[in-house]
Amino acid sequence: MHDAEVDELAAAVLDSSPIDWPSIERRLTTPEARAVGAELRALSSLTQTAGIAATPQAAGSTPAIWLEVVRCVAIAETLVGLGGFVTFLISAPSPDRRLLLMSAVLAFAGAATFLDRHARDRRGRLLACVYWSIAAAFSASGIALLAALPWGISAAGVLLSVRPDAFLPAFMWQFAREFPAVNRFSVVDRVFALATFASLVISSALFLANLASLLYGAPPGWFAALLRFPGTGTWFWNIVFGAAIPALGVILWRARSAGIEENARVRLFLYAIAAALAPVATMVIAEGVSPGFAAVIDTPRGQFWGGLIIYPPLLALPVLTAYAIGAGDVLYIRVSVQQGLRYLLTKWLMGAAVGAAGLSALIYVYRHRDLSVVALLAAPAARAILALNIAGVILLACRARVLRALDRWARPGDQEASAMFASLGERMKNSRTPLEIAEALADGAETMLRTSTEVLLLKNEVLWPVRPETPRPPADSLIPVLVSGTDGACFVEDGHPQSYYGLLSEEDRTWIDRQRIALVVPVLSGRHHGGPRALVCVRHRRSALPFSSSDIRFLRATAASAALAYDALHADVSHAGAPFSEDGQELAFECVKCGVVAAWSRRTDSCACGGCWRQASLPVDLLGRFTVDRFIGAGGMGAVYLGTDRILGRRIALKTLTRLSGPAAERLIVEARTMAALSHSQIGVLYGTEVWRSTPVLILEYLPAGTLADALRNGPLAIDRVIPLVLQLSAALEHLHRSGVYHGDIKPSNIAFTETGVPKY
Repeated sequence: MHDAEVDELAAAVLDSSPIDWPSIERRLTTPEARAVGAELRALSSLTQTAGIAATPQAAGSTPAIWLEVVRCVAIAETLVGLGGFVTFLISAPSPDRRLLLMSAVLAFAGAATFLDRHARDRRGRLLACVYWSIAAAFSASGIALLAALPWGISAAGVLLSVRPDAFLPAFMWQFAREFPAVNRFSVVDRVFALATFASLVISSALFLANLASLLYGAPPGWFAALLRFPGTGTWFWNIVFGAAIPALGVILWRARSAGIEENARVRLFLYAIAAALAPVATMVIAEGVSPGFAAVIDTPRGQFWGGLIIYPPLLALPVLTAYAIGAGDVLYIRVSVQQGLRYLLTKWLMGAAVGAAGLSALIYVYRHRDLSVVALLAAPAARAILALNIAGVILLACRARVLRALDRWARPGDQEASAMFASLGERMKNSRTPLEIAEALADGAETMLRTSTEVLLLKNEVLWPVRPETPRPPADSLIPVLVSGTDGACFVEDGHPQSYYGLLSEEDRTWIDRQRIALVVPVLSGRHHGGPRALVCVRHRRSALPFSSSDIRFLRATAASAALAYDALHADVSHAGAPFSEDGQELAFECVKCGVVAAWSRRTDSCACGGCWRQASLPVDLLGRFTVDRFIGAGGMGAVYLGTDRILGRRIALKTLTRLSGPAAERLIVEARTMAALSHSQIGVLYGTEVWRSTPVLILEYLPAGTLADALRNGPLAIDRVIPLVLQLSAALEHLHRSGVYHGDIKPSNIAFTETGVPKY
């Protein structure tokens, strides 16, 4: 990395931006650069530990000089163009499409001004530059009106040749580099640098080509296509859009690696663009397909009505996209539409259907009031109306069930509260650690409340987030003290009448605001006094809907179940004679990339290999005898870890369940008994079994040479190795059958080798 990249890396660390550190370390080639990189990574870890949220690059970052110059030119042209539109509309006998053009200029210029003044980060400033270039493009017609006036304005004519809208591709690629916020300094960033440079070259070439027409007069015919004014400008817009639109595709592609909130922002941003461009694309296609439609659109009346169709969505584009970038939280459009549909069906359609059926019955009776009741009901129309009214009454009586069916159709992931509560109770009963209890509560809250959660564990009276990427609350946080006396969920959001927000410290409030926490659910002990063992923090809903009383009742009920599960776990461990870890020391995490296992309180924000952490199935220190070192693999019967028997001083394999359940534990015990009854040189040795927190653990022979599946990844085996391998495995299989054992799962991943190459099942 050169000095400029190191400076950019330092700025990203100060901004708490997410950084691809493994990619950075591969690019640091000199000892001095590696030392600087190590110091910056340590500083980044400290900022995360201190609770500084990872955000996009700050708004105060110094922008490029060329960007500011072009932005100022675009602002000047926008103001001059607005003056031209106002001058024309004052003297025009009636409004025409120029009124729509001026509305577009005002919309984009207004959104750009708002972002310039209130942008929270650099990408807001970059989107403002995009808007200013679009506003300058629309204002070109207003500048042309000024230049064509009888008294003429020469400066206006000069501005027609100075085209800041040529830099739209460069602005778009600069913006796409910042949005969405993902890990910086990855390989993709280097590709972005090339694309940004190419877009800047293209934009500069178009800008200089238009400027040359002012200096050297009318260009030749082929060159005129590159000009915005004068000339047709055919290739000008083709090049501008052709270079800018791919940036939108890159934004969509990068959203796959973004977080939940950034992903929602990308979707809203692209939905707004699609909605704004759909009418334009539809009319262009219609003009190409239908000559008659094209002829109508070419008339003044057709242009006016076409503008009414095209411009309203276009005017909404800057508002929606600015909201997607600048809002502190964005709505989930799908959820909002579903809630609106539910409200519509609840309040209007059902009542309207029943009311229409009743009204039709009254009208029918009034129109045939001279008939007897028997004659009235004998008519086919009367029977149909009667059936509709009966169906309406049944619909009203079963409205609750109909709405539940509608919810299941619109939101298939939702579950009934009773079914979810029963499932959570069973899961908590089988939990082996306080973290598993808290995570069960958090998963239930996410499913039922349609929101996200954060789990915090208490270690030495300090709150520690389970996810390493989550900033820590303040070390002297008052949250555990305040929630220790509650009976379940308590509000901590600002503005709620029952919130604890006003009782918290300024540091606590800052952390709650940044993490968008609305509720805190403590995992308390029902038998033992003291503070909470864990906290489940519930964030604001993406749909912006408030939490209902039924939501709070569900959280309180699950919190009570969690307290019972915690007390049962405490009693079981104490009865077994093992020390109970109040601070969660027995909880371990494993790297999804290299498999290394680390105590959760000792792990860093990411593994040394760059992988992420997930919860392991065993603690690092197992039963005071075994050390769990690395995750090997998982199968239908559970997970396998590499460990060390500290007493005997040998490497072992530890097989256990990923989650405790009665049937799975029984199957694992049956497997252990079967292995203990067998003795063969091609069958792995069972050293013994242990039980940790009611979970069986098999102590197996460790086969260090890998599996047959690993060997086959390098290509097919030689024939002189295959024949002895098949003979050895066949002998072991024959021994199994003679012992009355059926293997039933022979595959390359279940065949491993010793250090000397001996295969074993």
